[in-house]
Amino acid sequence: MSRSEEFCPRCGDAIERSGRPSGPDSPLCEECYLSEYDLVDAPDRVEVRVCGRCGAVHRGNRWVDVGAEDYTDVAVEEVTEALGVHVDAESVSWQVAPEQVDGTTIRTHCSFSGVLRGTPVTEEVTVPVRIGRETCDRCGRVAGGAYASVVQVRARDRRPSEEERRRAEAAARDLVADLEAAGDRDAFVSEVTDRAEGLDLKLSTTKLGQRVAR
Repeated sequence: MSRSEEFCPRCGDAIERSGRPSGPDSPLCEECYLSEYDLVDAPDRVEVRVCGRCGAVHRGNRWVDVGAEDYTDVAVEEVTEALGVHVDAESVSWQVAPEQVDGTTIRTHCSFSGVLRGTPVTEEVTVPVRIGRETCDRCGRVAGGAYASVVQVRARDRRPSEEERRRAEAAARDLVADLEAAGDRDAFVSEVTDRAEGLDLKLSTTKLGQRVAR
């Protein structure tokens, strides 16, 4: 037996040690190594929390507006984040194809190819994604009529005209839209009340009220 030749402790086949990676599993031959380890580590399923009112998706510890008509792209992103590839794999490529099963389930078919210890390998896994609908914090506050400031639109010795009241409300809603587009989910108009003396705008935050009142 040459110095570079050893035997696989599992099957007993002779293996060539020269150039092999070191590590606790390095004594295994190619066949035993590939039968022991998967190219991909995939979860049994993925849960996606979606707000049934605004469509935002819960990621990490916050809600994120995604502006999706459906959630197939969201399902693909969440599954891709949840998949793990073997640390020793090289030249890895993959494809994820979503299949809409029903209104709350998307089945993702994942195909992988790569190289493990010099051997080309392929693997296919299917991960179901369940869409759970609930109410996000923002929509809960909107539904509950929450507000932190009130801007009163008034005119000296008269009631503001209809045009003045319309412009004031439009300015507040335009500002909210700009803040939402910038990622601010705390900004919203809670209530608009047209009173005899003018318009009252109930707004979600003190900062928003200050900006509208300028």
